[in-house]
Amino acid sequence: MAHGGYDASPPMYGHVKLNGNVVWESAWANASIPNRRGVNVILVNPFTCTLLEPPRQFDTFALDSAATQLSTFLQHLCHGLVVVGVTANEPTGKLQDAQSSLTAMGANVSDVQYQGAFAFVTQKNFPQKTVLRKTTRREVAAYIKTSLTVEIAGGVKFSTLRVLRCF
Repeated sequence: MAHGGYDASPPMYGHVKLNGNVVWESAWANASIPNRRGVNVILVNPFTCTLLEPPRQFDTFALDSAATQLSTFLQHLCHGLVVVGVTANEPTGKLQDAQSSLTAMGANVSDVQYQGAFAFVTQKNFPQKTVLRKTTRREVAAYIKTSLTVEIAGGVKFSTLRVLRCF
């Protein structure tokens, strides 16, 4: 589940589960869960449906260098790697320098406005396989929640990824 967040919005939550286990979570307006603002990237072992490394956060709202770092990171991923991208709070403020890398992966989010939200699952160098869900406006991102399960051939599951749709 990707989430937005702004002063007038209710508390919002996001998470990614693999094999039923929460591997990433974020919240807006809840002090007990960190707000992982920006674009978060999760690399997945497709054979075990587990994390390859801890999730990476790119604060594309506040940090001038975050989009360039995100773009470089995505460009240097290995061919065929399964990648989950999920946003929290506000991802668009300084995202411009990563737009072309995201689009190359099949995640065109150039229409996502301030405090919108997006999430995607893709396989590096196979943009036609990308699954992308986005809420382009903050008012929508504050209230829309869409659940699903994504499976990779061979029975590997991405369980309860929210704000996504199946391959």
